[in-house]
Amino acid sequence: MLGAQAHDLFHCHQENAFTAEANCPILTAVSAGREYRAETRFRRADGQLLEVFVVSRPLLRKGDYVGAVTLFEDIGERKQAERALVESRQRLANIIWGTDVGTWEWNRQTGETHLNERWAEMIGYRLEELEPVSIETWRRVAHREDLAESEAALARHFAGERDHYEAEVRVRHRSGEWICVLDRGRVISRTPDGEPEWIVGTHLDITARKRAELAVRQTTRLLQAALESSPSGILIAEAPESRIRFANRPALELLAIAPARLTDASPLALSNHDADWQVLRADGQPMPLPERPLTRAMTEGETVTGEEVILVGVDGRQRWVSLSAAPIKDDRGRINAGIVVLADISAQKAVQHRLQRSAHYDALTGLPNEAPSGDRRDRPDHRRRGPRAGRGRSRAGRYAHGGDHRLVADPLHRCDRRRAAGLYAALASDCFSICKLSLQSMHFDLNSVHDSSHPRPSSAPTCDLLSGGRGHRPASVRQDHAVSRRLP
Repeated sequence: MLGAQAHDLFHCHQENAFTAEANCPILTAVSAGREYRAETRFRRADGQLLEVFVVSRPLLRKGDYVGAVTLFEDIGERKQAERALVESRQRLANIIWGTDVGTWEWNRQTGETHLNERWAEMIGYRLEELEPVSIETWRRVAHREDLAESEAALARHFAGERDHYEAEVRVRHRSGEWICVLDRGRVISRTPDGEPEWIVGTHLDITARKRAELAVRQTTRLLQAALESSPSGILIAEAPESRIRFANRPALELLAIAPARLTDASPLALSNHDADWQVLRADGQPMPLPERPLTRAMTEGETVTGEEVILVGVDGRQRWVSLSAAPIKDDRGRINAGIVVLADISAQKAVQHRLQRSAHYDALTGLPNEAPSGDRRDRPDHRRRGPRAGRGRSRAGRYAHGGDHRLVADPLHRCDRRRAAGLYAALASDCFSICKLSLQSMHFDLNSVHDSSHPRPSSAPTCDLLSGGRGHRPASVRQDHAVSRRLP
């Protein structure tokens, strides 16, 4: 009718190449009396390739081939969707391989279960060793306690309380040890009556992470115990707002802060604490925030050691505190926090103040002490009248007026050990001279009274406090009466 052969109108193409009539698979099949079915491509009149499904049946007359009936179905869209599905599955396979997860598929209505090879490898098996697989395969290896929690989480997901299922489950490895997996899944289809049908999910081995978390918790507990047992206050603040993240008991006591204030939703910020407590310099003036050790540590990376300040707590009590601060840096060297150590030195400061006062003022009378003999000897108007002239009198005079305690305190600050030893020896000599002269004066006065009222025979025994026995006063004592009369 058209004056052309069928092959002239419908060209079968393989690999984008024209197929000659002698090699046409359709003609070859039908001419031999066979039916032909295949997915192939034909070139359209506009030159584009058309993907079709071809069914061709031969027409026979008395057993001879006289023609064929051929049906064509355009399958271009279906083939495009199939290719997209293959690409998607390949991407999913690559993702699964890259994330190193095991996959599972479970039909809750029929019990049909599918696992991938990685699922089996996590517990030390090959997939073929676990076949036939079912939901019981999972229940046999899961920890009993964790399995109960897993099924409860699944029930919540099935009921619509959560949009997915997730649980951490301990699973027994082939070696006998327990590993931990993160089990996640979701319902992807339901029955007509709304019951869950297919559920798919993954297993991720998190054993290493759980062990690391356990090690961190143990280390944290050890460090916290060490920090809590420290007699010094230790405080950790987060940069840049200086929000308190940790403070041990001594630190809370120094700042007079209730522990509950550190557990609030918004942590206490040191940068806004002036309404609660104050930091003063040694001269009593407020210390600006940029000058405080913790601020310098977190803003400039400075390490501050033993800076003495006055801390006024929430209770209004003033305490002398020695502050040491240092920055805390991350792996990249950036400062993200700071630590400060607070040592209460109020007692030491009180002792130091008493020592300084006793060095300059008499403890009994409150009067200023005289300058030490060594200082007086340095004066231009001081004249020595002999090797030991005036030494006994000057020290005796000073100690008669309350004593010069700087003889005790000064060697600790201004003298070496040899000079300190000499001053202590001189102090002991002065004390002995005073006692000796006082006793001689007392003995002389008593004897004078006795001689004037009741004359005593020269042979009568006397009590000599200096000689240590009974008998007549030696000449040396009588000679010392003149000296004792000259004492002030």
